Amino acid sequence: MNELLIIENIFVPKKKKSIFNWNKSNWPQWNLSVPKLIIYNNENTAFYIPYDNKNLTFPHIEKQSMLDDNVILTYFEKSQNVNNYHNSYEFTNRKKDILHKIDYFDIQEIVEQNDLSKAWYWLWKDCLKATKQQIKKTNIEVFINHFEFLFKNSIYNLLKHSGTEIIDLNNQFVKDFLNAKKSLLEYFQQNDTSNSEISNKISDLQEIILTYKEDLIEIYFNFFKSFKDIYLSVTASDKPNMTLQLERKIRDLNVQLKYMKKINDTSITKVENDLKIRDLNWEIEYYKKHIKHLNKQAKKLINAIVLNLKKEIKTLNLKKQQLENNNEEYFDAIKDIQLKKFELKIWNKNYKKLLYLTNSEIWNLNLSIKSEINLFVNNNFLNLHGYSDFSIREIKNFIKQEFDFDIASYLNHSKKKCDFVNQQITNASNGISEIKRLKFNHLSSYTNSVSTHEFQEKIHQTNAELNWTHFAEERLFKSRLLSKEFKLKRVSTNIKDNQNEILTFSKSLLNKIAKSKVDSIFINQVSEVIFDLRDFIKNNWGSNLLAELISYTSTNEKLTTKLLKKFWAIINFANTYQDLSIPQYAYLETFNELDSADKAKLKLAKYRLAGIEILFIQDILDKKDEFENKNEFLRVLLKLTSSQNINCVFITSNLETIRQNFDRVYFFDDSQLLEAGLVSEVFENAVHPLVKTLIKNPDISLNYQRNPDFSESFVKETLHKVDSNENHVVYSTLKQLQGWLHLSKTSNKVNSLSDTEDGKSFEEKQKFINENYVSILNEQQINLTEPEQFTDLNNIILTKVEQFTVETKNSDTNLIEKLY
Repeated sequence: MNELLIIENIFVPKKKKSIFNWNKSNWPQWNLSVPKLIIYNNENTAFYIPYDNKNLTFPHIEKQSMLDDNVILTYFEKSQNVNNYHNSYEFTNRKKDILHKIDYFDIQEIVEQNDLSKAWYWLWKDCLKATKQQIKKTNIEVFINHFEFLFKNSIYNLLKHSGTEIIDLNNQFVKDFLNAKKSLLEYFQQNDTSNSEISNKISDLQEIILTYKEDLIEIYFNFFKSFKDIYLSVTASDKPNMTLQLERKIRDLNVQLKYMKKINDTSITKVENDLKIRDLNWEIEYYKKHIKHLNKQAKKLINAIVLNLKKEIKTLNLKKQQLENNNEEYFDAIKDIQLKKFELKIWNKNYKKLLYLTNSEIWNLNLSIKSEINLFVNNNFLNLHGYSDFSIREIKNFIKQEFDFDIASYLNHSKKKCDFVNQQITNASNGISEIKRLKFNHLSSYTNSVSTHEFQEKIHQTNAELNWTHFAEERLFKSRLLSKEFKLKRVSTNIKDNQNEILTFSKSLLNKIAKSKVDSIFINQVSEVIFDLRDFIKNNWGSNLLAELISYTSTNEKLTTKLLKKFWAIINFANTYQDLSIPQYAYLETFNELDSADKAKLKLAKYRLAGIEILFIQDILDKKDEFENKNEFLRVLLKLTSSQNINCVFITSNLETIRQNFDRVYFFDDSQLLEAGLVSEVFENAVHPLVKTLIKNPDISLNYQRNPDFSESFVKETLHKVDSNENHVVYSTLKQLQGWLHLSKTSNKVNSLSDTEDGKSFEEKQKFINENYVSILNEQQINLTEPEQFTDLNNIILTKVEQFTVETKNSDTNLIEKLY
């Protein structure tokens, strides 16, 4: 699996109200616990967050991630195509850098947004801005020398065809417009014309103009698509053209000639030894760069591990502050802090000695340390009762005396690698010195002189062939240039004349209707239509772009960076149009006039063009207000994520949407992460009782009041794997997990919890269950209630056959401990 973004260590204590801010809405209302979130590359991820949740929302998570120094963010570069974080040389923990790669938007804001902009204009500007990386990867000199004539010849027919289509459309529009104008003015001048008749004529004019604009941008869309196909086919040809083949041949011949001259001037042995010295120098340079790169990457990873440990220690101190002194969990937190400090000490003490290990070796060391710590804890601290009577000093001393980690094998391996590299550099240096001490006698050779002369002649001949090829291509291009220039410039001139004609006739119509005596409402309607037409003609970037391409194709003009930017913008525009599946008229309407699905699609395109790599999308929060065409929006969303290298995280409270469209899911209530994993795993084998209840009854809401497992000591142990499954984890204490898993395995022996004799639901009963009094006896789940607080509830043992109670009193401590 490819990790793309890891968010860790979000633990926020609830805000305490005071008499000074009692009426203010303080966040968070409950403790916030999100230990770890992983966004995988090329996976569609969903966050289930309750629709009525006001405490744990993604904007809160994002804000806390950026502002809280304890929160750990790690982003991995997709271009490296690495399998996981630990083998990657390219990752960053800099939050500012990560912030540029992720973004968030709320569909509700799009639905309600009052935006008067039109996609036809702003989308082109965004396409221009998105060309920076494409221009960097394009070698303009290579294009000019090898592809320019071919490209100009290839797009000539396309420009001529598209230009002719635009001229025909403009001519037809002028005719239709003049007829509509004449008819409209006649009605405006008649005194007995009804309002409905005038309205019909205005509608006819609107329809003519709208049809014209839609037909025009359809021509442009077809042109962009064909332009993209031609450009990519010309520049991405598998077989190099003649000029490239000849240049490669000349380069190879010059290399051969260089060494032939050296052999002729000295001897073949001298040349061989010079090549050996060259190779040894390359070897020395390689090992120096290798060791420098190894040290750099090792420092980067070790620093990240050390920083994470420091943040984890801060979090554990936060947990300790939330607990009462002398509480069992308080001493457990002390133990965890001391072990983390011991782990940190190992890294700090051996920092410089580990700088010759690879990333994978460093991470294996990290895993070994953690594994050794887990084993130490299991052997000595598994039972909280076993050391809660110890003092803090005794716990610290015990860990210091008893825990030990043997790091010698890693240190020795690092030293061996360092010694090996230094030895290789020394051997290469000594080899160079030995070769330089050798002396050679120069023996001239007539045969070598003749061969050198023949090679020089061959290079001259190939150069002449290359020059002739360039000349022939240029002559062929220039022989047709006058004809092309005439035809294309005539196209460009006719388009410009058509536009001026439209502007003139439309202005004339505005002047004449302004003098008419009809109701001002009709005058305003016509004026609005005409002003919109004139604005479209004046600001039509498509016609300006076409004129630039015609000028470039019909002259000796060379490709420039400015023009190359527009080449790539055309390609971006064509790709966006094909991916979005939006009707053409939508590009000409204002944003607030579009339906919700088209708004969302265009918004997605904007983020993609801006280079966003992870996009968090908030679904409509109110279940009763689902926006129309949601399925169409999701279809385009998932298409964009797969085809445009953008990863999305969809935040919703709709289980069916998650089940049908996404690969991975994270379940939250309003205080913490509950359970996560592949959708198929979690939905089929949910472990957390709240998640299981939700899947059976999707209409309920997960929140603090419904969660009986919420604890004020909100920093729990870890994310536990379910049945050693990497793709299914639960956030809980180990004790909670064991109880839930046992309950799941024996569910076929247990009556429905909602049908117990006292009529109380499972959720109601769970509210009274203290996790310190849950145990297992004879393969049956025993729920032991708190005797001091809930004496009216007897302890319940649920079996398939019968239910019976066990009475407990304050003196029954021994019995409870035995069951425990």
